[in-house]
This record gives sequence, structure tokens and C-alpha cells, in this order.
Amino acid sequence: QFLDADDVLLGGKWERQMSLVDRRTEWIIGAYLDREVRYGLEDRIISVDDDPWRAILLNGRIGSTNSNLFIRSLYEELGGMDDELINHEDYDFYFKILKARKVWRTDAVPSAIYIHEGSASLSQHDPVGSAHRRVCLTERIIEELKQHHYTYFAANAPMVRSALLKHLRLQATVDYPSAIANEFRLVNVSYRRKHYGRSTSVLLLLMYRFLGFARLERLRLTGADLLPNWSKDWLKG
Repeated sequence: QFLDADDVLLGGKWERQMSLVDRRTEWIIGAYLDREVRYGLEDRIISVDDDPWRAILLNGRIGSTNSNLFIRSLYEELGGMDDELINHEDYDFYFKILKARKVWRTDAVPSAIYIHEGSASLSQHDPVGSAHRRVCLTERIIEELKQHHYTYFAANAPMVRSALLKHLRLQATVDYPSAIANEFRLVNVSYRRKHYGRSTSVLLLLMYRFLGFARLERLRLTGADLLPNWSKDWLKG
């Protein structure tokens, strides 16, 4: 059980999650409450996706370090979390678990509170490095699916492409040249509806199709530069 210094475990977490464990279970993925203290918003329930590959790639509903529970032998077997990583060390470890085909179960009851400052998160102290690590992790996950889970990849290729596009767009926001190079290297299909999942809007795909990724991202960044700072903070909230 992990617990960051500024987060909270909710009552009954251990008893409930341990009741879910059987002889084969090595990882409990738990829902949690997201508390953003900067804007004073109400806590959001972050549920658990039944598909951990989709969760780690696209929507982040793979629990938090605190809401999850791990068998100690699993953690030691896979080498634990990489202390050299400034962030995404949790997702890197979750990827190790999925690659090793370990048995997991989900806990739908929120079991922890993840407390953060909104945009003042650790990733914002190194946005370029954070975006680079996220794209690299996504690339590694895609290669793993292609090589060792091809049936899954073939059935879920639109979702996987949407996840990659999402992370390339985030990278373009902080490191435009690297995002353009990565898009050229990694995106090998046209921007048509049939190639992407529902999380990518039809309008966005249409604009990428006619303007191209590099041109549209440049237009987006130019437009963002014209907005006053107060409006950017409002939009982030």
C-alpha cells in the first residue's frame, strides 16, 4: 500500500480490497476521488475502466498509486517503480504488470483522495520532459500490443490511435518540433473517422485531414498565444 504525504486513504479500504483478493490476484485497481484544491472544485469520482490497456493509454482510469493495492512479491519481481523517472513512474510500473500478464481485479468504491494543485502539478515543472516520457510510454505500449497482443490491438486499433493522437497534441503544446517529428514517425494512417475512436472528434479529424497535423497545431498554438493569461486559467479550470 502506497500513500503520498499529501493524499488520504478512506476508511475500510484495506478490509474491502483484501476481501477481493484470491490466490491468483496480484493487483487491485481502485477508484478514487480527485480533489483539485487550486480552484476549490468538488471532488470528482475517477472510476476504474474494465479494460486496463484502454485506461493506461487513453483515459487514465487505472487507479492512483494510493487507491491501488499490490502483492509485495509482484512489486519486487518486476523491479518496482523506476526512481529515475520524474513522473509517469506509476504508469511505467502498471505497464510492467500488464506486460507480465498478472491477474488484476477492480474495486469500484473510491478508496483514496488524490489531492493536487491543478495546473501546479509536478509535470508542469518539466512539461517538455513529461510530454516526451508520455509519448515514449505510449509508443512502447503500442509496440507491446502489436507484438504480443495482436488480437486485442486489431480489435481496438481506433482507440489506440486516438490515444496516440491525444498525447501528440499535448506534446505539441509544449514541444512543437518533437511532436511534429513524432507524428510523422508514428502516425501511419489518414485522419479519417474509421481509423480513430469516438474520443477524437469528427471536426478535429476533418481539420487534420485537410490542413495536416503540423499546420493545424501551429494555428492552435498561435491562437493560444493571443489569449490573455486570465482566460487561459479560466479555461483550465
